[in-house]
Amino acid sequence: MLGNLPGQPQPAQKGFESRLLAALSALDLSRPVFVEAESRKIGRLQLPDALLAAIRGARGLRIEASLQARVEFLLRDYDYAMADPAWLNGRLEQLKGLQSNETLERWRSLIAGQNFPALVEELLTLHYDPLYQRSQASNYQSFEAATRYGTDRLDSAALDKLAAAILAASA
Repeated sequence: MLGNLPGQPQPAQKGFESRLLAALSALDLSRPVFVEAESRKIGRLQLPDALLAAIRGARGLRIEASLQARVEFLLRDYDYAMADPAWLNGRLEQLKGLQSNETLERWRSLIAGQNFPALVEELLTLHYDPLYQRSQASNYQSFEAATRYGTDRLDSAALDKLAAAILAASA
C-alpha cells in the first residue's frame, strides 16, 4: 500500500518514490494495469514526471457512477471524516477562496447537524466534479474518447461485476 491513513505523516519524496518503484516492479506486465487518474501532487508528494506522462498518455476508461452511488461510497470510505467533525471542518478551511463564504457556512451547518449525505452531495456537485472535469479533459488525451462504464452501485459486489466487465473488454 502506497497511501497513508489520515493523521499519519506522508513519507519523504525519496521514500515515496522508492515504494512506488517497488510496487511498479512487482507488476505482471503480461496483464492489464489499471491506474486511477491522479493529479501530479498527492498531498505534498509529487508523482515522477515520466510516470505521470505515461498515465496521461495511456488509453483511458471512465467509470461513471450515479451521484447517489458515489455519495454512499464516500460515506463508507471516508467514515473517519464523519467521526471527526473538527477534522472535517479543518478540511473545509482549505476551500476558502474556491467556494463562497455562504457555501462554506452551509457546509459547516451540515456537519454540525450531521447531515453528511447532503454535505457529500454538495461537495461533489459544487466543488469536486467541476474541478475534476476540467482537469481530466485538459490532462488526459483519451478522456473524451474513453470507454464508459456506468453503474448505480459501488458496493463490493457491484465493483467486482464492473471489474469483470472491464477485464473482459480488455482481453
